[in-house]
Amino acid sequence: MILKLLALLLFLGLLVIAALAWFSWSSREPALGLQDGRLKPCPGTPNCVCSEPGTPGPQRVDPLGFHGDADAAWKRVKRAIEAMGGRIVEERPGYLHAIFTSRFGSSPDRVGSLA
Repeated sequence: MILKLLALLLFLGLLVIAALAWFSWSSREPALGLQDGRLKPCPGTPNCVCSEPGTPGPQRVDPLGFHGDADAAWKRVKRAIEAMGGRIVEERPGYLHAIFTSRFGSSPDRVGSLA
């Protein structure tokens, strides 16, 4: 009887460890960044949009336009992200990655921008 109880406890412990490992793996950050000088394509999830040509219909959005000097527009984009509560976590020439975090505990929203 005691051996059966120990086996059951061991099985439940392994089940909890497997569930935690799966959750950790499934909640990894999306791979943002550049691929061949373009924004990486969206994964198969419905909560991603992209303005790159060739993006499939439901995930396709129009790129944001700007007027005037490109450097000034890039500075305005950075100021807008910060004014909206975003945090720029990576910036390279012509590319930035920002994170927006909700106060309601949901997953953070990630933004990749290409000049």
